Amino acid sequence: MIHHRAGCPSPASAVDTVVFPSTASAFGTDPPEMDSSFSEPEYTMSIMVQSMNYRGGKSASMRHMALPKDYANEECSLARALEIVGERWTLLIIRDAFSGVRRFSDFAAHLAIPRAVLTQRLSSLVEEAVLTAAPGRHGYDEYELTAKGLDLWPVIRSLMAWGDGYYSAKGPRRLYRHASDNGETTVDGTCPACGGTPPVADLVLVPGPGWFPTPGKSDLVTAALAAPHRLLTPIRSS
Repeated sequence: MIHHRAGCPSPASAVDTVVFPSTASAFGTDPPEMDSSFSEPEYTMSIMVQSMNYRGGKSASMRHMALPKDYANEECSLARALEIVGERWTLLIIRDAFSGVRRFSDFAAHLAIPRAVLTQRLSSLVEEAVLTAAPGRHGYDEYELTAKGLDLWPVIRSLMAWGDGYYSAKGPRRLYRHASDNGETTVDGTCPACGGTPPVADLVLVPGPGWFPTPGKSDLVTAALAAPHRLLTPIRSS
């Protein structure tokens, strides 16, 4: 729960107080420096962090604390969905799965994600039947989107379009063309060339006007996506 300090003119200049319940289940053990004068269900710990909209910087600072994954008091479908796909890195993993990334090592190299975190995120997505894992040709597990995972495409596409519109000054970083007629699909998935709505497997990802190579990044996935690539087509070295 986040409360802005009273009297602050706006969230952009606020210093936020983040208050957490003193439940052992949320932390595994009691949180450090707990005030023993409070007892459950009181809130017993607070730390000061910068607002995400703070003018001095975009990142919040939180120490000795991990936010719980669930929204226990929210009876909302959005909250339930965020419990599955709302953790950091998760949507980027799903985005890469749509691009054709299958192997753990390729996810790790392309996203530069800590391997322990990647292991947890992939396990969670498999547990929730968003991804399926099966031994690949070299004996290592490969990950593929299920029907449930494929249904996330409109979410991924809309978020990318939103990011392109507000945070990509030179235009979309990626375009999605209909493989059969080269029509550039709109955000809602329509192909203006044929008037249809191509399935994900019939879309070709191509670099857009806002795309530019990332200096020093030369992993297999980055190289594959620098040229037109059909979605869901596996990206493998061999």
